[in-house]
Amino acid sequence: MPRAEAAILAAATALFAAAAAARERPRLAVAGPSSPPYLIGIADEIAKLALQSGRGRYRTMGLDEVQRKLGGDALDRLAGCDGKVDCEARILAPLGVDRALTGSLAQTETAYEVHLRLLDVPAARLVASLDRTVLIASRRLEADLSEALPRLLSGEAEANGTIAARPSPANATVELDGAPVGIGELDRSVAPGKHRLVFRAPGYLDTERWVTVAPGQTLEVAERLVPTSGHVEAEPPPEAKRAPAAAPEAGAGGGVPAATIVAAAVAAGLFGGGLYLGLQSNALDHRAGQFDLNQVDQGLTRAQALTAVQDARVANYLFIGSAAALAVAVIVAVLAPGGSAPGTPAYGAPAPAATWSLP
Repeated sequence: MPRAEAAILAAATALFAAAAAARERPRLAVAGPSSPPYLIGIADEIAKLALQSGRGRYRTMGLDEVQRKLGGDALDRLAGCDGKVDCEARILAPLGVDRALTGSLAQTETAYEVHLRLLDVPAARLVASLDRTVLIASRRLEADLSEALPRLLSGEAEANGTIAARPSPANATVELDGAPVGIGELDRSVAPGKHRLVFRAPGYLDTERWVTVAPGQTLEVAERLVPTSGHVEAEPPPEAKRAPAAAPEAGAGGGVPAATIVAAAVAAGLFGGGLYLGLQSNALDHRAGQFDLNQVDQGLTRAQALTAVQDARVANYLFIGSAAALAVAVIVAVLAPGGSAPGTPAYGAPAPAATWSLP
């Protein structure tokens, strides 16, 4: 057989096999989702995604062909079935298809709600379903559906995930995708995808979290709320508790440190000794000033004069020591912890500046 004839025969055989395989594939009609008028554009995009996902597995029939065969009100009649499979199957039966994709699209303030169903039309049976709440702000509607539609059209049941909310304080209100779902710890079954959690409690700042849940996953979300300014928690954490102020030293008397009293007593004793010796030296000096050449008694002996000089020197040393001891008493009184005198501010309160002046 010439090569050209063999090539033509092989091509014809391949085309025949492809046609036979195409005839063996089930037929799929994309008849949804139905939607409000302001969401028709998004519903059409979802239908196109479903057609793309079904090619290769089904012989597909688009939304335009469905409406042409069933009438322009076909989607309205399907929406009137309110999700009842037998009702939808009766409407779709004239198409002569094996499978049909129906459903609905709605919108809340924060999210798109997509409900899709794969029907076995001849048996009037639900094969698989897909329920997704996709946040508008996440811009993930197309990406999430492109991932989920192939599994839906193959008849796989998609497992939900679980969000385990664990807020603190325990009376916090939990909002999921814009709707309150409970107070305190709770577990909530959700469709796979991205979700928005908000935690609220009186006296605390609102906290927002975005989480992504995979099919079959249990995601624990532990959130500790931050108190608002001026709010005190009923049971503060241990690290926030202050240690009590130390008690004044025993024997300090009236809150004055013992070291201050000792230093003041030393200063007083040194001053008294210096004053006594100073007076003695002054008296001898006065006697020396009474010297008279005509008298036999010259007023003061040499020994007495030396004693007067020695007393004056020691008196000066005692005065210096007294001043030093007084300075120590003042310093200890100012720097000693726990306050130096009655009326010292309590622990944690700002203390007034202490000023000292010498006479």
